[in-house]
Amino acid sequence: MGALMIKLVFSDLIDVAKAQELMDGYYAVTKIPTGIIDGDGKVWTATGWLDICTKFHRVNPVTAARCKESDTYIKHHLDTGSLYVSYRCAHGLTDVASPIVVDGQLVAQVMTGQLFLQEPDIEFFRCQAKEFGFDEDAYLKALAEVPVITEEELDAIMKFLAQLAQFLADMGYKRLKEMEAQEEVIRLNRELESRVIERTAELQAANSDLTRTLASLQETQAHLIQTEKLAALGDLVAGVAHEINTPTGVAVTASSHLERKTREFGEMFRNGAAKKQDLEKFLTLCSEAAGIILLNLHRAAELIASFKRVAVDQSSEERRVFKVREYLGEILLSLRPKLKQAGFTIELNCDDILEMDSYPGAFSQIITNMLLNTVIHAFEGKEMAGRVVIEVKKEGEWFVLRFSDDGKGIAPQYLNKIFEPFFTTRRGQGGTGLGLYIVFNLVTQKLNGTVTCESETDRGAVFTIRLPDEHRRMDG
Repeated sequence: MGALMIKLVFSDLIDVAKAQELMDGYYAVTKIPTGIIDGDGKVWTATGWLDICTKFHRVNPVTAARCKESDTYIKHHLDTGSLYVSYRCAHGLTDVASPIVVDGQLVAQVMTGQLFLQEPDIEFFRCQAKEFGFDEDAYLKALAEVPVITEEELDAIMKFLAQLAQFLADMGYKRLKEMEAQEEVIRLNRELESRVIERTAELQAANSDLTRTLASLQETQAHLIQTEKLAALGDLVAGVAHEINTPTGVAVTASSHLERKTREFGEMFRNGAAKKQDLEKFLTLCSEAAGIILLNLHRAAELIASFKRVAVDQSSEERRVFKVREYLGEILLSLRPKLKQAGFTIELNCDDILEMDSYPGAFSQIITNMLLNTVIHAFEGKEMAGRVVIEVKKEGEWFVLRFSDDGKGIAPQYLNKIFEPFFTTRRGQGGTGLGLYIVFNLVTQKLNGTVTCESETDRGAVFTIRLPDEHRRMDG
């Protein structure tokens, strides 16, 4: 599979709608036009593109040729090793692009442009309007809408967009590997089913338990395939793969052992060497193997059901009543592989009967972002294992969630900035500055609550989230 170079398609690797939503959010904050375009010139996302290019320069054949020069230059100079490439077109506007490289292939590029790095020469554009027959008033009005920024500002913008391009590339690479793994699993499953059917044809009456187990395996495979389709939810997929590995591994081992023993007994039977004790021993083996397979597949099915609940919630906007502690446990289970690597312990304090009438998808995203933020920031450079406490309780008409750690804390000069979009202390190290901003928006906008943070350097941090009991208010 690795020997064949298959052209990668952006939409197969990245959720285009989510990418467009992200770029729209970036434009809402910066007012800087952006786009994601592949090597064939297909535009996958477009945000804030300006009239001076779309309605004037790229419409007239002569000026469009100048635009083409910019496109061609960037395309020919953008390779897999470039951070970004910029070009100033004949109209004086600057375009910049950063590559999205997946598995060594240039899949697409994040572009920004239609910018001035210095105030434009109005007379130059008046002349252009006359030369190319543009409506001068409309043309100059479109010109006035073009952002004017400094080279330093452009450099800062492109560093962020380069990080965004790398983030999309990492997502695409992960999705690519998941698709390859899924294809391999499907191939292996087909081979396994074919061998099992062939080897058990003569013993079907005696192997009724095994037949039921195989049906259960097929159902579990269907759940796994459905779970793989939720791969865009990121670390949840890693949690699924990690947790179900043990029970499915045991089931596969037992199935392989049973297949081999079935083949050996078949040979004995055809050769007339099978004895009564051989048959009794074989039937005992079938019963034990079927029991092992069934037990472990039940465990795998339970894990899959738990992960599925979290995944469905994260991909929907539905509201429902859920038990808080039980749901927190499912969220922690889905993040277990990443949390194990982080090396800190988690203490969960919540009444088993506490229920919340809210949006579990938003609640899950809040907890997930808080935990991943802790993984990245809280214990960096600390030698001793850390501790995180998640506490949820009811105070009057409010649910109060306290998320605390004993990590290195937050410096005072950063404390009032942590909920701002794109603020991060790990610029250039993979930090996007969106984690706590997403938490803030989910809490305040989606759930009508509040979130605050208290912290001292080397004394950890405490996030307090207060959510209204909407169910109680409606009943009242």
